[in-house]
Amino acid sequence: LDLATSAAEHLRSPAQHFWLPTLDRELDNFREVIRRGIESGQIETALRLTVALTDYWVARSYQKEGRRYLEEVLAMPSQDVTPASRAAALEAVVDIAVWQGDYAMARPLIEQALARYRELGDATGIAVQLQSLGYALSVIDPEAARGLFAESIEALRAAGSHGLLGGSYVGKGVAELQLRLLDDA
Repeated sequence: LDLATSAAEHLRSPAQHFWLPTLDRELDNFREVIRRGIESGQIETALRLTVALTDYWVARSYQKEGRRYLEEVLAMPSQDVTPASRAAALEAVVDIAVWQGDYAMARPLIEQALARYRELGDATGIAVQLQSLGYALSVIDPEAARGLFAESIEALRAAGSHGLLGGSYVGKGVAELQLRLLDDA
């Protein structure tokens, strides 16, 4: 778990060239820990490890496997799972579903994750889920998406999460282009 957690923060950076092969070498061990956690009822451990590997699942084209583990763990009784871990797992399965283009499945999960982050008072989590919901709606309802991206921008600024603003600005601009609001885009 420590290795996967340490690697997770580097998988979207230039350091991924080091971390991806390191995780490749440990993949069978990770799979075993996840399976054992599920089978023995140590759901929190299985969930946290699977979440930590989210970007790995995507980078190595193991989205189906990662999503299957996440869905299996999320479907289990969750009395031993912290609310923060459950919110992170919902966010992770959404990330993978979006990579797979499964926006219909992603939307209700985003709404669940958003509700969890609101319960936790996690401003960055709320803002990221608003951004994700904006992307999920961008094709079918660009006006609603535009509003969600604007709300996400405000929330990210308030949370001090300036490094995440780009995704919301891009999404808002795309929605404005779809709405032919060229002066705003």
